[in-house]
Amino acid sequence: MGRKARGLRRAGTVRKTVHNAAEAGAQDTARGMRALNMSLYRVLLQGQDWTCPLPPCSKEAMAQLENNESIVSWLAPMNGDGSFAKHIPAVRYEGKYWTVSLRMSKSIYRNVRLRQGFKNVQIVHGVQTLRIPQLLFNEKQRTQARFKVRSRAPHAHTARTKRCKSVR
Repeated sequence: MGRKARGLRRAGTVRKTVHNAAEAGAQDTARGMRALNMSLYRVLLQGQDWTCPLPPCSKEAMAQLENNESIVSWLAPMNGDGSFAKHIPAVRYEGKYWTVSLRMSKSIYRNVRLRQGFKNVQIVHGVQTLRIPQLLFNEKQRTQARFKVRSRAPHAHTARTKRCKSVR
């Protein structure tokens, strides 16, 4: 196989990760971000505009994104049933709303931990939205499950000795 064929083959395997709900009416742009067609969405919570000269999806902008939830706007589909599970996080940049990539959401919501009883719902200014994007929530759950260690019965060796003592 020639160099050109290998390059084409590799190019076919590259896949962008975006929110599934945002694929309808979105235009391709920088890696991991898509411009949203706002005729399909309504704004639930307006975040601050991205004013940094760097695009928010760039690696250099990660320092400004870290723990900065104020730039995230939450959008809902126009034809949606009102379910907050279909809400989409977006960033307003250059006068348009753009989807938030997984890498961006990991940086923005780095401080959120999935503790026992964590509910991925929040109410801000009387509007119910997701606490973190659903894609990131699923990723955090998968990572958390990987690190959970199943332990044997607590103090199994002491239970045996107690039985032996009671037999005597």
